[in-house]
Amino acid sequence: MNQGSGQTAIKNDVRALNILFNAIFMGVIIFTGIVVFLNWMEKPVFNDSFLENIFGIICGLMAIVCTVLANWIYRKKIQAMNLHYQSVEKKIMDYRGALITYLALCDGPAIFGVICYMITGHSVFLLLTAFMLYIMIQKRPVKARIITDLQLNSEEQMKLD
Repeated sequence: MNQGSGQTAIKNDVRALNILFNAIFMGVIIFTGIVVFLNWMEKPVFNDSFLENIFGIICGLMAIVCTVLANWIYRKKIQAMNLHYQSVEKKIMDYRGALITYLALCDGPAIFGVICYMITGHSVFLLLTAFMLYIMIQKRPVKARIITDLQLNSEEQMKLD
């Protein structure tokens, strides 16, 4: 494989990572918008304070556990990847796996928060969703973050351009 096609493949992989991130991120935002609109049009499904407390505890614990787990797994995968010298192509593939795992663990509590809001009508669940979106955006696959996380040298960095 010549260098030009390898460089193009890396650019395409990074572009695909950005599309994946945007799809997951915007999916939560669109779902949230639909649910907010539906709750505005009609009353929430339940009006039970006991159920709201249970959902609050579950939602909060789920967000905490998934955030800690997402960060731990992401860090472990990145550290393991950087311990062994790999080609940029292999690093990008491994980075994709780490990012997908991270986003999936953050996406679950975000969507669950929207569902809890849909059922109860309490906006505190939307705050949890906003927090999870903030956590997700912290790992948005921009060039600077990819370079830092993958510890790319200047030659490898040029392949991203």
